[in-house]
Amino acid sequence: MFGTENGLNLYDKDLDQFKRISLKSKFKENILDLEEDTLGNLLIGTDNTGLFKLNTSTFEVVKVLNNTHKDLTIHSIKNTKQGKYRMP
Repeated sequence: MFGTENGLNLYDKDLDQFKRISLKSKFKENILDLEEDTLGNLLIGTDNTGLFKLNTSTFEVVKVLNNTHKDLTIHSIKNTKQGKYRMP
């Protein structure tokens, strides 16, 4: 998986094609950072739409941060030794 200024994309090598994974945001999905958490979920930092978490088994997307702000930018995500994450 990789993020672009047009969203999150998954490359299917068997079909030799890309599939866009929607974050279900009302705004442009400009991906700035991706980080795997200790459970194998993908944390997704975005420009102006906050932080999302993708379950890599089910491809379910959940908004983690930015419930009250509509313009929160996450440039970088880091995992801690305790299994938590922070945005430095």
